[in-house]
Amino acid sequence: PEFLSLQGKINSSLLEAIISKPLKLTTMSSVQAEVLPMLPRLIEKTVDGTYLDLLVKAKTGTGKTLAFLVPTVERRLRSIEDAKQKALKSALLKEDTRLEAQAGTAFARQNIGALIISPTRELATQIAREAQRLTSHLPQFETHLFIGGADKRTQLRGFLRGRRDIIVCTPGRLRDFLISDATVADAMKTVNTLILDEADTMLDMGFRPDIDAISECLPGPEQRQTFLFSATVPMKVRQVADMYLHREHKFINCSPDESLQVHHHVPQFYSVLPDDRSQIPHLLRLLALDQLNNPGTSKVIVFLPTLKMTQMFATILRSLGRKVLPTGQTTKIYEIHAQKRQTDRDRASSAFRRDSTGASILITSDVSARGVDYPNVTRVVQMGVAPSVEHYIHRVGRTGRQGSSVATRGDIILHGWEAGAVKTSLEKIPLQPYTVAEAQAEARQLASEYDQNPTKFMSMPSQRHLFGEGLERRLGTIEPEVSRFMKDAPEDAVTGMFLSLLGYYVPRAGDMMIDKFAMYNGLRQWVANSFALPSPPYASQRLMQTLGLIDEGGNRRNKRVDRPWSRSGHGTRFNDRRDNRRDDHRDNRRDDRRDDRRDDRRSSRFVSDGRRDSQPRSEPWDRRENTSKSGTWRPRSSSSYGASERQPWR
Repeated sequence: PEFLSLQGKINSSLLEAIISKPLKLTTMSSVQAEVLPMLPRLIEKTVDGTYLDLLVKAKTGTGKTLAFLVPTVERRLRSIEDAKQKALKSALLKEDTRLEAQAGTAFARQNIGALIISPTRELATQIAREAQRLTSHLPQFETHLFIGGADKRTQLRGFLRGRRDIIVCTPGRLRDFLISDATVADAMKTVNTLILDEADTMLDMGFRPDIDAISECLPGPEQRQTFLFSATVPMKVRQVADMYLHREHKFINCSPDESLQVHHHVPQFYSVLPDDRSQIPHLLRLLALDQLNNPGTSKVIVFLPTLKMTQMFATILRSLGRKVLPTGQTTKIYEIHAQKRQTDRDRASSAFRRDSTGASILITSDVSARGVDYPNVTRVVQMGVAPSVEHYIHRVGRTGRQGSSVATRGDIILHGWEAGAVKTSLEKIPLQPYTVAEAQAEARQLASEYDQNPTKFMSMPSQRHLFGEGLERRLGTIEPEVSRFMKDAPEDAVTGMFLSLLGYYVPRAGDMMIDKFAMYNGLRQWVANSFALPSPPYASQRLMQTLGLIDEGGNRRNKRVDRPWSRSGHGTRFNDRRDNRRDDHRDNRRDDRRDDRRDDRRSSRFVSDGRRDSQPRSEPWDRRENTSKSGTWRPRSSSSYGASERQPWR
């Protein structure tokens, strides 16, 4: 159906914002077509005096935000109008413009129209912007945004002084307000509509205790209306629905076939690396192929599993991309992760969203994986196995968005020891093999075609000088440039990334059908070979006990492990690091205690990195003049960092 069919069912100002400026929409998406035609009945009380609650299952990128914003705003406008009529009736008047205005303003300042809870700052910000666009023809309507990374006092001041039409928030920041400010807690008792967006992601990220604490401050399910939107509806989501929705709620399934959760119109490929050193060159070739296949329109998102790895690869691509990619010096690298300040994340997200240069690449952790809308993305590349099939789906969902007019594709790059995931956790995904050799051949052929006739290769005259000259020769320098660049990587930075990857991968070894020690040694060898380390990094016994790699009894504590622990001797060293030092028991114990204290500090960072990317952390290094007289790298104390961005190395 078309949005014009809502004429007479919703406020004329709302309809104008939808069909003209600023939204300019004509036809409803599948989820909008299921929800919006239910107006106005959806926002009216039922026979038993309650409102109809909704549990909606819909894929990402299908217009869910507008599906819940339109009925939410419409109900708010009607509630304010009811308050005006009630004031007139109490004053025994039929009409009084001044009294109506006062009553409407008082009601809007004392009652919260809608509380929208979203799992990430980026998605919450996007929802708030969409709400502002939808209500652009309602000048007095106000939307408040409660998210971390922004000034609390400013957010609270705006809430206390203004109208309370819509509040969009993340669970952590709202719970913080409820604990620290009694006024906010009291105001929550007046919420008319509760919306839980991306409910499955909130539960995956561990926000269930926060949601439960927030719900204790809200009216009961019978006194409010609740919409729960989710891309998947596993048992844990159904349990939340049973607790927060009215027992007579309506279930709307916009994606009946689970396999349709992945956008089938997006071709998806997996590459198993033949060796450790080919990972970064293969990633660079995939980026080059996207620019060659989409000249002037290329727009790529690269997802990485941990914060540390996101920082590392952003630095690598920022340096190497300008040397070896077709777009050369015009290549734009955007970086988003929890280490960056919220203002910087918002700035990068907005800039990438608007970017139309055909040379843009977003390097991000999972903070951008869910719900955030980036138009006209041509390719999504995932480095390593996703935490779950749902995460894979939502990452791929950043391309092939509704209304996209460009060719799209999804790629996932796997180590050899990760390849089993294709037949286990990802077996229902329509993945096709794409080898490193195939990428090399395709890139070489396209580059040769461009060098021979740039005019024929480019469809628009303005694009003919986008790639420059000698493209085939430039792509042939990828391996040497990568090898040369990796030799300068600081070992401390690489070790920090290794620890974060341990925390990410080891807990998932069972799901991936991989032996934990094989995974541990695979990570060690990949880091050592890719970054030209003199020897593989290691983890202490306590760290490995935390990860469940070794048990606590019967084995000697040792700071370096290359194989299961042995009872013999006072400490087992790496085979490639044997020396002639005396094996003194007391020295070993002292060294181990020192190593354990250091790894305890590291583990507090890497465990958080492995679980979810949601809280800011300090970087352990940067490359300002931070060397000793011998030129070696040394970590800097967290207190010495400024507010500016730090990178692993430049």
